[in-house]
Amino acid sequence: MNRGLPGESMTTISRPERRASRPRGTRGRLRAMLAAVRTGCGWAKAAVLLAAIVTGPGEAADWPTLRHDQRRSGATPERLEVAALQPAWVHRPVAAPRPAWPGPARWDAYVKRPQIASMRNYDESFHVVAADGLVFFGSSADDSLHCLDLATGQEQWAHATGGPVRLPPTVHEGRLFFGGDDGQLWCVKAADGSMLWHRPAAVGRLILHDGRLVSAAPLRAGVIVEEDRVWWTAGMLPWDDSFVGCAATSDGTTTGPGTFVRGISHATPEGCMLRGVDHILVTQGRASPLMLDRGSGTSRGVVPGVHGGIFALVADDGRELVGPGPREGFFSETDAGHSAAVARKYGAVAMAAADGMLYVLERATLGCFRIADDAWVWRRPCPSSQAVIVAGDHVIVGGDDRVDAFDRVDGAAAWSGSVTGRAQGLAVADETLLVSTDEGSIHAFRATGAAAQAEEPPPAPPPVTGPVPAARVPDWITCGPVLRFTAPDAAVVTWRTSTPMPTTVVWGQSGDERRIHREDPVTDHEARLDGLRRRRVIPWSIVASDTAAGPFECDTFLNPVAAVPAVEAPTRDPPAAIRADAARVGTCLLAGADELPLAVAIAGGTRLHVTILDDDEARVAAARAALLARGLLGTRIAVVQIDDVAAPPVADRIAAVAVVGARARRMLGAEGVGRWLATVRPGGCLFLPGCGDDERPELTGAATAAVSGEGLLVRPAPPGGIGTWTHQYGGPDNATFAGETLAGARSCREFTVQWLGRPGPRFQSDRGNRKPAPLFSNGRLFAQGLDRFMALDAYSGAILWHLEVPDSRRFNIRHDAANWCCDDQRLFVAVRGGCWEIDAERGTVGRVHAAGTDGGDTWGYVGRWGDRLVGTAVPSRAAYQEFWGGEFWYTAAEGPLAANVCSRSLFAIDVASGREVWRRAGTVVDTSIAMADGRVVFVELPTAAGGRIGDPAIWDDARLVAVAAADGRVLWERPLDLGRAATMFSLACGGGRVVAVASRRGEYAVGTWNAGDGSRVWQTTFPWEAVGKGGDSARPAIVNGVLYVSPKSFDLATGRELPAIVRRGACGSYAASSHAFLTRLGSLGLWDPVDQRATTWERLRPDCWLSAIPAGGMILAPEGGGGCSCGGWLETSIAFAPVRVADRPEVP
Repeated sequence: MNRGLPGESMTTISRPERRASRPRGTRGRLRAMLAAVRTGCGWAKAAVLLAAIVTGPGEAADWPTLRHDQRRSGATPERLEVAALQPAWVHRPVAAPRPAWPGPARWDAYVKRPQIASMRNYDESFHVVAADGLVFFGSSADDSLHCLDLATGQEQWAHATGGPVRLPPTVHEGRLFFGGDDGQLWCVKAADGSMLWHRPAAVGRLILHDGRLVSAAPLRAGVIVEEDRVWWTAGMLPWDDSFVGCAATSDGTTTGPGTFVRGISHATPEGCMLRGVDHILVTQGRASPLMLDRGSGTSRGVVPGVHGGIFALVADDGRELVGPGPREGFFSETDAGHSAAVARKYGAVAMAAADGMLYVLERATLGCFRIADDAWVWRRPCPSSQAVIVAGDHVIVGGDDRVDAFDRVDGAAAWSGSVTGRAQGLAVADETLLVSTDEGSIHAFRATGAAAQAEEPPPAPPPVTGPVPAARVPDWITCGPVLRFTAPDAAVVTWRTSTPMPTTVVWGQSGDERRIHREDPVTDHEARLDGLRRRRVIPWSIVASDTAAGPFECDTFLNPVAAVPAVEAPTRDPPAAIRADAARVGTCLLAGADELPLAVAIAGGTRLHVTILDDDEARVAAARAALLARGLLGTRIAVVQIDDVAAPPVADRIAAVAVVGARARRMLGAEGVGRWLATVRPGGCLFLPGCGDDERPELTGAATAAVSGEGLLVRPAPPGGIGTWTHQYGGPDNATFAGETLAGARSCREFTVQWLGRPGPRFQSDRGNRKPAPLFSNGRLFAQGLDRFMALDAYSGAILWHLEVPDSRRFNIRHDAANWCCDDQRLFVAVRGGCWEIDAERGTVGRVHAAGTDGGDTWGYVGRWGDRLVGTAVPSRAAYQEFWGGEFWYTAAEGPLAANVCSRSLFAIDVASGREVWRRAGTVVDTSIAMADGRVVFVELPTAAGGRIGDPAIWDDARLVAVAAADGRVLWERPLDLGRAATMFSLACGGGRVVAVASRRGEYAVGTWNAGDGSRVWQTTFPWEAVGKGGDSARPAIVNGVLYVSPKSFDLATGRELPAIVRRGACGSYAASSHAFLTRLGSLGLWDPVDQRATTWERLRPDCWLSAIPAGGMILAPEGGGGCSCGGWLETSIAFAPVRVADRPEVP
């Protein structure tokens, strides 16, 4: 625990005189109550007015904590003169909120559920609290707690911290208590923001989360304050330790009576904490809420029958409601004893509780529900569906660009106002309505004019019915269209046409459309779409003279370009070695806050996000204050206090650049500087400013070191034993193993989190659909979503580029080839009739190779061998693109959706020249193509035509063929003679063998051939592991002379069955490292085939085919489980790296 001095780690702006609170008008309310009784309006309305009189204090009320009170009721007795409300002021912050999580999946395609409730949207706006004429909010953008004057909206002070502050503070006796992603519990003075104390809530280890280094146990559930104690929880990942604590409010200590810090297991506390009858309830995002004993912090387990959400409240009778849960979203209601969930209120988005009533906001309705007899008092249509509170005799509802007020008694419309963005945070204090939106603005409304006549709000928008049918791209567009976000509110669309024509794009919703038109006829087109709203889906179309392409969708939920302030007037340029370095996107680590000018220079001259690590509290506080004053804290540069600069508590290889200045070098010595070198990713650099040849340290792990006039630039040596993943099943050989050793790790306990964050579940179509696998090469991770492609820095998760490409999807990879592969410099993507070369670093589309036929075929298989790009020509629209509905889970063992996609020709192109080198006509099973040792091996069907082929009889005369990759010469050709592959067919090469696996009607047939001459070596059959859920879809994996076909293993050379087995726990396939199999074992896990032991990462769901790969010395798992309505899943992309061997826990 640390005590601070007044004014430390904050900036202060002088505060003008606060206005006096206005009288509440109790006499007027008495008159209104009597009039209600006399005129027959009902005793219900009189009761509401009486409650406002009896419970309302003489002065204007405060809103001291999230949702008003520690029951999170969202209700205040304070009355607003809603009919006279007018805008008072608007506060617009430096940057918009940066939520911890990227948002929910868009839908559940399997059950055709068109909309899924968000279960982790607690920080999508800057929620406020208010007390004593001041407004307080935390910022997830600039790592600070802010204070505004309630009367004017002017900022009074800001207190800087070491990470995003995602929830507002709790006000208690003139002090503010709050926590943040820095893992610290803070207490500051409400009057001026000066620090009273702060203490680490839990562990000091840092994790890279969506580009920010945060505590492995951040405080994301707020706090509860009672008298002289403050409770908090800290944690993020269910397989890591989480914590609950209770500290003295006076000084933050946990050594006195009734105070404690206790570890809790399998927890992900986030959203809110609330005070129950005899316990504390903590929401856990996508998991069931946790109950903790108030006196000791011991866990009572999760609330039975409740399925998650971050919204919770305690009703007047003690029962608790939590939601919105999974699927469409619902609130679960428990009895006071938590013995069971007693009711569910489906479709609810938010609630407020007051005077025995629940005010229930659904997606298109608002209602008043009486708890005593479980009956609706009234329900009415409502256009707003973001947030709800109760203030006196009105219900306030936040919506899209609007906020509405309704009468509590009968639901009659009373007022509406306009805001900028989605109104997701509401509060009332001192007769002022405060509205926080997802664009970061805070709007204040106050009764300042004459009462206006209330107007009925517009009708609610129509319900979401599912995805818009995908528009096909017409043939006159030969490349593209490609949409690329270039700013937080802008995107550029490019495309090529077969003939010159004008450029015309139309975008926007009906009635609010915008148009770009340039008359000059061209073939290369570009149009900039401006004014794109945050978190919206915007239709757009390309228009030709007599036709149109589209409408397509611009989904700004996925815009990776954040609004960050420019670095104005830096005092120096960044070192040339850093400015010119190829790894300009990602994280820069800097040792010591005394290097602040260099940090500002790097932030101003590169795209790197800089994190300063220092162990001196005074230097940290000064640096934070200076950066906050310039608007750079959090958005461009973070300052994190750690225990020891010589041992930065971060994963290895996360930084694109690390910088160790002269003072830090003297303190650290060669060994300490070497630890900083270990934080640098392959291809990155360690920079030692001012270091000359005579000071050059001897660094273990350094590959090169070059001295310039600015200092010493050190490159780390590439780690050994790492593999790539350049094709669907590892390499072009389809061996499901591409050389990755993972440093010998074979248990999940031997790994640490490298990074987590985007892309989120909305990026994908759904968890099913059997999508193409991610790829890895040269430090880059490539992820494919629904008509979109993304490249990330594999070591930090930083997004390099993101392209939206309509009509590019491909599914059912069980029965088709994937549509992409990569090398160190390029990504090759099959899109309709061509294969695009995309620059791997920048995402620019270069040459487009045509499938090269006259029949309108599309490009099927795509693979690389040496200087050859190998592809197939497939009949148009043979690839599977459907995903909406359970049948498109593609689990059928036979029938139309188990038909194999087959091509009409196989060909190779010289990559350097783009010239076609050879082509072989004939029907090829695209899932059978594998390449090794200069050979292309595949299965040809002499009597079948191309397209989707499901007739099992076509396998009767199938031929196994090998040709030379260089020139297409036939090397050998043999009868396949493996039976009918009615369910699935796979082929792989490795160890001098060709391996084929045919799955059909309850069994696998496995055959092997000599790769050199095609002679058969051995063959066997064995039963399926299971029917469906992947038990009938095992693929060959060839690892160090062993062939694995789940659940069995064989000596590849002889066919002798071995004792090692491969298990899977659910649908999907597997990927192999040298010591373990990465697969779904309920959740994502590792299977040790020798010890026959499974370990898993709790609540981490891969997709239903292959979405996690071992490559680059890591496990890389772009989010693949989105859309699953079960709840519980974390829904995040994540990377794991092996713990250093010396630090690994003992694996029994």
